[in-house]
Amino acid sequence: MSVQRYVTPGGRVRYRSRIKSHGREVATRVFDRKRDAVAWEQEQIRRLRLGEWIDPRRGTVPLSEVAEAWLRTRGSVKRRTRETDEATWHRYVEPRFGAWPVASLTTAEVATWVGSLVTAGSAPSSATRALATLRLILNHAVADERVTRNVAALVKAPRAGARREGQA
Repeated sequence: MSVQRYVTPGGRVRYRSRIKSHGREVATRVFDRKRDAVAWEQEQIRRLRLGEWIDPRRGTVPLSEVAEAWLRTRGSVKRRTRETDEATWHRYVEPRFGAWPVASLTTAEVATWVGSLVTAGSAPSSATRALATLRLILNHAVADERVTRNVAALVKAPRAGARREGQA
């Protein structure tokens, strides 16, 4: 186990967990509690053994950077589809999540965002398209090994008959 206890110059006790693979350090994280450091270390080791480990630093890039890379891969789709993808990204997804580190998105945040689009007046079809665009971007992030899973995959799209605020 490589959890080390140390004291900060201010007298605070901290615990550093270092993960090694093939003789080199691949990840380090500091915790206030030893049990948190041990739990994190065990999870990272489990992922390494299963071949699911992704360097946590790769998930710190903003979603906007991943989206730009994804948009560049859309060359094989029709021009109108590419334009719709870009417009949906810029109008709906980027304002909410563009600056977020890609690994910090959660399923709950995405579900809340989709619901807020409809209650703010967007048509359910627009919210569905925005969710589809985010899913595609996050699929790209998974393929690029920036995150281990697509947090938008399980979020349900709004029903076509969902009411917007102010409608009877």
